[in-house]
Amino acid sequence: MNFNWTNPYPTVRSPLMARNVVATSQPLGAMAGLRMLLAGGNAVGGCSAAGVGLAAAAVSTVASPSVALGGSISDTATLFGGGVGAAAPTGTITFTLFGPNNATCAGAAIFTSTVPVNGNGTYISTSFTPLAIGTYRWIANYSGDANNAATANICNAPNESVLVTAVAIPIPTLSEWAMIMLAGLMAFAGFAALRRQGK
Repeated sequence: MNFNWTNPYPTVRSPLMARNVVATSQPLGAMAGLRMLLAGGNAVGGCSAAGVGLAAAAVSTVASPSVALGGSISDTATLFGGGVGAAAPTGTITFTLFGPNNATCAGAAIFTSTVPVNGNGTYISTSFTPLAIGTYRWIANYSGDANNAATANICNAPNESVLVTAVAIPIPTLSEWAMIMLAGLMAFAGFAALRRQGK
């Protein structure tokens, strides 16, 4: 069969000739397939990344704000794009924490929190109290179930880093210094008066 490259019908689009393309009726499904290709997968893996008949669930995340050492940190994940009704997402979301200053999330996590899922919605990890200053990085992923595809979020996602800073040592103000000096002078004067009385 010969293909007519001149497009004799004005309403027909030109054929798309490209490599590494994923096309689905769902943007999240296309994104899952593209992630598979970017991770080194092939066309078959890319096409099946969302799973046949599975809802393309996704997780958006926001870590807690920066804290001083001694404070606690956590992560919040919003699961969306999953099925509805009887096909609503079940399973778990696992929050994994790396750090401090582990920029590639290599090696073992320092903390893991797993929460049960009951439909699309927002889920929060258990809090963690860091023991050292530095940058901590969260990764949150949905496990998937019979109706919903699992997610594959990776290290350094936007809004997934928390800076833990050193505890600030308060510096006395000028008026506080004046009060300290006045108290010192009064103590010295009292001590001198006691010595004079003792002579």
